Amino acid sequence: MAIVTLTESQDPISGLAKLRNPADIRAFLNLSLRQIAQFVTDPTSHNQNIISRKTWWAWENGTRTPHVDQVRQIEQVIAVALHRELAYDSMLDESPRKFIIRITVGARRWTVRAYVACARCGRMYNLRRIASRRCARCVNKAKKGR
Repeated sequence: MAIVTLTESQDPISGLAKLRNPADIRAFLNLSLRQIAQFVTDPTSHNQNIISRKTWWAWENGTRTPHVDQVRQIEQVIAVALHRELAYDSMLDESPRKFIIRITVGARRWTVRAYVACARCGRMYNLRRIASRRCARCVNKAKKGR
């Protein structure tokens, strides 16, 4: 398997909001059709063969939709790529943050979101910037002085 490098170098988390379809995901991961197809397997085959480039191309054109298991595999590819990118950018004294990538496949577009645990209360929240450490509820409590 190839090492995935991202195109968003400053804040890759904010780049997730721009991903609306499989073509955007492929461009975000900086992979060709052949490379991205190697990361996703066919759940209907008995020996878990990888999908073809034609299958990914059909997803990009909107003529087919992926299976739920295939969407979960794409989420894992994005999460591994983000973890690698953030490992290079993190400071030595900063603890590594674990986050979850979730893709919602709609009729016309895909929604990609990253969720992480709040540093204060531990609740999972939608991560929009890499610099945020607390959920909106904890930020509002801090502003009110509680």
